[in-house]
Amino acid sequence: MIAESYKGSALRVVAGSAQRPPHFIIAQPEIKSLADLKGKLIGVVSMQEGTTFFVKDIARKGGFDLADVRVQAVGGSPTRARLLKERKIDAGLQPYPLSYEAEADGFSNLGPIADLVPDYQFTSVVVDETWARANRQVLVALLRALRRGTEYMFAHPDESAELAARELRTTPANARRALEHTARMDVLARDLSITDKSLMRVFDSVKSAGLVPAEAVYDRTKFVDESYLRDSRR
Repeated sequence: MIAESYKGSALRVVAGSAQRPPHFIIAQPEIKSLADLKGKLIGVVSMQEGTTFFVKDIARKGGFDLADVRVQAVGGSPTRARLLKERKIDAGLQPYPLSYEAEADGFSNLGPIADLVPDYQFTSVVVDETWARANRQVLVALLRALRRGTEYMFAHPDESAELAARELRTTPANARRALEHTARMDVLARDLSITDKSLMRVFDSVKSAGLVPAEAVYDRTKFVDESYLRDSRR
């Protein structure tokens, strides 16, 4: 989305949601530390997808160079889960509850990627600017409802876990654990705010991938319009 905005697209971020990734580093059972990932194969969504660039943070923390690990685009989280079981990849980032299920199957959990990448705008509310201007009241009402729903989720964890279990096709225990991790790691911006720290990390990633010009300078006004969010708080 940031890349498209720098190319002149009418897309705009109007609110935030997940301000850091809810993923854990899941690896084969014999891999016990980040250092053990040296020389291993890490499966990612695509070579130009944001979380792919977390691999360099993993390598740095593990004490080796990025060139010392192999990276292969294999697809999304369910595919990575299957490939781990088939031992076709050595590690991959998995969001909860898939990370919990992997732990139960004996895979190693090397910790949350948020410990290495504490600021990253993982999910946002993005709209077409032309549509937003023509439907301002609808968008403001949506953001107000989303903020209230987020507040309700944390205020009613048992009820929220039951709903999440159905939607995520997991157990209520896993859903409750996910909610607890969400709160503990401060994954969600409860007021839907968007910080420069989280956006700049995304900008740096897409710039590294060559998706925006090398000379591009971070400019929040190119892709963020918080006027709708401000109106939703009135």
